[in-house]
Amino acid sequence: MKPIRLVCGTRYDEGRFATDSALGRSLKLYHYVSNLQLQLFDENRTGLSTIYNRAIDQAKTHPAILVFIHDDISICDFHWIERIREGLQAFDIIGLAGNTRRMPRQPSWAFTPEMKWDQREFLSGTVGHGDGFPSNVVSYFGPAGQACKLLDGLLLAADSERLMASGLRFDEQFDFHFYDLDFCRQAERKGLTMGTWPISVVHQSGGAYGKPDWRAAYERYLSKYGESAVMPSATQHAVPPIETGQALLQAGRLTEAAAVFRQILAVRPNHADALHLLGLVAYYEGRYGESAELIMAALGHQTSEIFYGNLGNAFAGQGKRAAAIECFRQAIALKPDYVQAHNNLGNLLREQDDFHGAVRCFRTVIALQPDYADAHNNLANALVDLGELDAAIEAYRRAIVLKPGLLEARSNLLFILSYREDLDQPAYLAEAVEFGRIATAGAKPWRNWLASTEPQRRTPLRVGLVSGDLKTHPTGHFLESILAHIDRSRIELVAYPTRRSEDALTTRIKPHFSAWTPLASLSDEQAAARIRDDRIDLLLDLSGHMNFNRLPLFAWRPAPVQASWLGYFASTGLPAMDYLLGDSHVLPRDAQPHYTERLRHLPDSYLCFTPPAERVDVGPLPLSKQGHVTFGCFNHLMKMNDSVVDIWTRILHAVPGSRLFLKAKQLDDAPTRETTLARFAARGIDASRLILEGRSPRAEYFAAYNRIDIALSPFPYPGGTTSVEGLWMGVPVLCRHGDRFLSNICTSMLHSAGLPEWIAQDNEEYVAKAVAFAADVQRLTALRMNMRASLLASPLCDAARYAGHLEAALESMWRDGVARLNATPRATMA
Repeated sequence: MKPIRLVCGTRYDEGRFATDSALGRSLKLYHYVSNLQLQLFDENRTGLSTIYNRAIDQAKTHPAILVFIHDDISICDFHWIERIREGLQAFDIIGLAGNTRRMPRQPSWAFTPEMKWDQREFLSGTVGHGDGFPSNVVSYFGPAGQACKLLDGLLLAADSERLMASGLRFDEQFDFHFYDLDFCRQAERKGLTMGTWPISVVHQSGGAYGKPDWRAAYERYLSKYGESAVMPSATQHAVPPIETGQALLQAGRLTEAAAVFRQILAVRPNHADALHLLGLVAYYEGRYGESAELIMAALGHQTSEIFYGNLGNAFAGQGKRAAAIECFRQAIALKPDYVQAHNNLGNLLREQDDFHGAVRCFRTVIALQPDYADAHNNLANALVDLGELDAAIEAYRRAIVLKPGLLEARSNLLFILSYREDLDQPAYLAEAVEFGRIATAGAKPWRNWLASTEPQRRTPLRVGLVSGDLKTHPTGHFLESILAHIDRSRIELVAYPTRRSEDALTTRIKPHFSAWTPLASLSDEQAAARIRDDRIDLLLDLSGHMNFNRLPLFAWRPAPVQASWLGYFASTGLPAMDYLLGDSHVLPRDAQPHYTERLRHLPDSYLCFTPPAERVDVGPLPLSKQGHVTFGCFNHLMKMNDSVVDIWTRILHAVPGSRLFLKAKQLDDAPTRETTLARFAARGIDASRLILEGRSPRAEYFAAYNRIDIALSPFPYPGGTTSVEGLWMGVPVLCRHGDRFLSNICTSMLHSAGLPEWIAQDNEEYVAKAVAFAADVQRLTALRMNMRASLLASPLCDAARYAGHLEAALESMWRDGVARLNATPRATMA
């Protein structure tokens, strides 16, 4: 069987191609494919037609299936090799998209001579667009598998021996533009057949229509075929007004809007508004790099605060925060009352942990526009970061008053209420139920599904995971080891990430999913429809009311059975959420009245720890070297309420010479450090007994545990990830039993780890245990030496055991859920 040989020209060197190009990154997913070759022309400055011809000539002695492909394409189809071979059984040359007809003076495979999209009946194929993997936006041109006259050159495949026999080559006068159209016309003259074939890819670029080098190539192309050597002028073809494109853009008809802007630019390449608006189309389609280029081109012809504001958004989409911040400041300099620029600047400053700067921005927005509900919500978020919970709650409630349907503010409020020690659980449930009522009112729940609801099944249960944290995050860390042990004959996993951010952990867990479908660019209705079309049997929410949640899409009930698991610790309030999966410690049997979901229990802890990739050895007990006990807490300072400070102060007073080591990202902020010192000073604790540190890389974070003897878990919001990571580093964790799911997370882990004696029932026992354990050097030393091994041997680290329990729980929830659905009268199921 001939090998598949990818032929690619790139301006990157070989190393950066693998790490920075879309194609290079996506090819890592297919390392297992045999008979796959990459012919890379790296640091390339010659035309694509030149290197493609070189590859054809070199294939004389080493025949192959040649796939001519751009470096800004991500291949996201696990069966693409088979599809290439299948396509070449049907046609001599295949592409991803094409046109079944050809017209004189055609400027693109998809456009008419007037720079308008050709009629849908003539177009074929599908291409995804965006910077993410897979696509943010999908362009469906028409059914694939059709014979075509023209093909899009982003991917072309042909058998090298067929090309050699026909003498077909690329015309090297067309370097980056029109080489594909010319290639297709020459192929037709030589009697070769061409067609589209379905292969899933994501393309980062949107073309360069109207630019000078494109126009020059167009003239050469027309001249070659004797069609014309003159570009159409504004008098030859009516150019639509810019308002037409703006109206299409506002209506969300992005493809049509882009066609209008390109028509304008084909005649007036320096039209600033058209460049800017075409950049907005690219932004909405997730092509942030291209968006930035177009808007910068617009700024080269016209200075505008709107242009700077949207350029900032494009840079932010690329993760270029410093450049985005500068753009927002430029916009504000041009228009000091530019509300959206102040708001966007505040959000970016918050992302950079400049919480005081963010608060100033949001307060400026509110001063300019007091009824801007989103600004009150954003202000509350920044106040939370500063630990000002009461002020944050007030701001969230103000946002809700101004905009009752702002579900993001309602979710944020529910999350922050959980931090309060004086939480009234019935009051919390009432807030959650109101959230569920509003979300349900905005949805049209399905009552029939493409997924089977027959109780007897022979195929694996298709389980979808909706989460914003399939990356380096507590949820991602707890999930990682479980995924590797899921029995795929019982459970098929499908991922629905809700944000575009990905990292090394994302790369590690992706292979455990049969499909990976980002939802960030989809509305709740669109996302729910996609999930329903995917025939998901059981849909899991892993975010609850935390950041990047997509709870409202669950109100559409895209799956017959839906459940909340792992990422949250209270009721969602959604009637469409059937189950909440926990364990007997976080969800005692008498807890049902506090939840709208039915409660289900795993036998051990509902959490499973994934040992970290960072290799940091457990150090000796600090007490034995320093002569004093060091207590520690590496949690978010928001968890350190006044009751916690009171109790920790009592411990420090009761253990002479002891120290308290606090490590949190908020402590990078000087005013926050001063506030923290002042809180303890007011209770008689000198600053010399406190060690305050901010955020650090993960390896340094783990090494910091070697400087504490006993970890103190706060309450009512205990340490979760930090607690089990402390255990991993040989540090015992003292926690307090609570009255709800959230406050018993650490309790659940300590039971599973075999350390129930480190759980206090109340504040007095918490202090007494801390004092007693601090004096027991022998116990602390033994724990230090043996804890990692005992943790690894415990159910808390037994991923295979956990996976088996999870599979059984998922199957049980699905069986019971569909049984209730099948018992529902058919009249209500329509």
